[in-house]
Amino acid sequence: MLCASLSGHAENTPDGVGWVRDALDELGATIEPEVEVATLDVTAFSNASDDACAILTNVFAGLPSCWITQEWNQQHGGERWDLPVSERMAETLELAIARVVGWRRAGTYEIAFTGGASEESRWIERGLLVRELRDGSPTMEDLYYRNRLVERTIFGSDPVFVRYPETDRTGEQHEAMRRKARLVSSRGLVIEADFSPYSTRRPLPDNWVELIDDLVAMKTLGLRGCTPREADVLRALTMLPSLEVLEIDRGASNEHTITELRRERPTLTIR
Repeated sequence: MLCASLSGHAENTPDGVGWVRDALDELGATIEPEVEVATLDVTAFSNASDDACAILTNVFAGLPSCWITQEWNQQHGGERWDLPVSERMAETLELAIARVVGWRRAGTYEIAFTGGASEESRWIERGLLVRELRDGSPTMEDLYYRNRLVERTIFGSDPVFVRYPETDRTGEQHEAMRRKARLVSSRGLVIEADFSPYSTRRPLPDNWVELIDDLVAMKTLGLRGCTPREADVLRALTMLPSLEVLEIDRGASNEHTITELRRERPTLTIR
């Protein structure tokens, strides 16, 4: 179990509080030994009542957690968007620990929201499985391991399956790890590959074209935040006949590449 505490203040902006959230998430993912639940004490954090602090309500997405806050009883029917749900707040550290330990010992727990929405969490061999439901029917399912999102399934008439280049507890090397990209699949085919470091937490591999050159059904390629060579981008274009969308940084470094892409495939959407 991780027991974290915040004090002082952060810049009251999305970026300011966002940096605090990101640091906490990284701590939850890397601390040794591995932790499965967490508490977060915000009683001495002066931003705890600021609007920007709402960003902290989704910290530890892969670690069931409970806040210790002076406003532990101020959430009425989900009205306070800047606070977690009531089940994820407690008045003291002891009560917060009892809450999260109880969840882990039970192996599963459920939180109900307004409007017929609910969230079920349970620990399985591969990690933590979090399922979102609406009126009892699943809408989305996430698999986390060590506070990292490994897989996401979006249910519907045409379900979408997303895999990140992150390992689960079994250590199995799945396709996204082999290709070193976030992969989106539909009807059994990979339709999107994203090498953005925002999705992979890794630099662009030197052999990234070879890693995806057989994904002939792929429609979207993500290269934002990367510095690909123009020759590689143009080579990928020739190997991916179904490509419809390319996400790449616009700027002086890619200006010539974008010009060449428009010449080679005028119908390609670049964003």
